Amino acid sequence: MVSELTPPKGAEPWESRYAVAFDDSYTPTDVNLQGRAPNDVLDQQLFQARLGHAAVVVLVRVEQVWGKGRYEGKQDQFVELQVGDVLMGSLPKDAPERFMVEVSSIDELPGELRGEIMLLFLRWDAEADPPYHHHLMPADEELVALIKAMVKHAQAEGVLDAKGDEKKSGRGGKGKRKRRKKKGKRGSGAPSEDFDESMIGAGGGPPPSSSPASSAGDDSGPAPVTAPDEPPPAEGPQPDSSTGLQELGGDSPPESTGE
Repeated sequence: MVSELTPPKGAEPWESRYAVAFDDSYTPTDVNLQGRAPNDVLDQQLFQARLGHAAVVVLVRVEQVWGKGRYEGKQDQFVELQVGDVLMGSLPKDAPERFMVEVSSIDELPGELRGEIMLLFLRWDAEADPPYHHHLMPADEELVALIKAMVKHAQAEGVLDAKGDEKKSGRGGKGKRKRRKKKGKRGSGAPSEDFDESMIGAGGGPPPSSSPASSAGDDSGPAPVTAPDEPPPAEGPQPDSSTGLQELGGDSPPESTGE
């Protein structure tokens, strides 16, 4: 059974404008937060949209890859995921430690994905089957550190409470997200004993201190996606312009302090 996750009570309804960011697919390469090429700019915008509108952002490890026709004869592709740290939002209490998601991709999913640590961005859709939409992408050190810093900043600004839950009285009457770093109960986002977060990145180890997200201020974030000398955005579907990042602790998306 693929649908092993169910929306919690009170989950925000799905809207079609989220479909570009939560496309049930995956990004095979790291996002270049400082890139200025059109494709880099589009990737940054999509990352912002996913981070701003996700109900849950969680580190996962790919345990198994099922190509077309290899899972119960279905022509769809699937990956089995091991739950790691929940960086934002919260999974239902009865969420399994492992679950499967369908991955939409024209190309065959590479077997090399097995064992990779990835970021899963998820937004609930109670009317869909399964009742959510998602996107998977590589969990490089800089990106993970950035997400943690932004959640910490949102907590400091009062948008999130001490547990990382959304405050209903946050900016615009909205708040978001939850962050859990400690090990805990099943379904709480705590990694199983064999989940090693140090596997993130080619070299492993903790995020480098020079990354934008680990700089002194918590106002760090993705590189600006607009500038007078910047090339025009890449062609194709564009993410919803309202990323929700403004609600993560500031009046505008935090800017990168990187070089």
